[in-house]
Amino acid sequence: EQNAIIAQNNATIAAQNQAIAMNQQLASQAYTLANELGLVQSYAAADGEYFYQDGVFYAKDKSGEYKVIVPPAGALVESLPDDYEMVTLDGKEYYKVDDTVYKVVLSEGKPVFEVMGQLFS
Repeated sequence: EQNAIIAQNNATIAAQNQAIAMNQQLASQAYTLANELGLVQSYAAADGEYFYQDGVFYAKDKSGEYKVIVPPAGALVESLPDDYEMVTLDGKEYYKVDDTVYKVVLSEGKPVFEVMGQLFS
């Protein structure tokens, strides 16, 4: 019984390591693409709580107030505001809200918008 528990724990650790490696690979690919397109990326703290509404990202500051933040690279949102624009970068079409560029990706089988980065102003 103890060997079965150890084997299960090893399988869980292996799955976690594979997920981490895959996430690092996806993050690296996203960074490379953003860099090739001339986008600037900002990142969110792993333990932070972020909010999104109508194209704007927020985070609570230390006093508990909501502050507008630069959209973090990799953030996924289900919808964009109606006033989004289409932009062509390196021959491909992307979505743009203000200076933030998004691409469509699948998350759990559903299309969502992923923050790629911000255009230089």
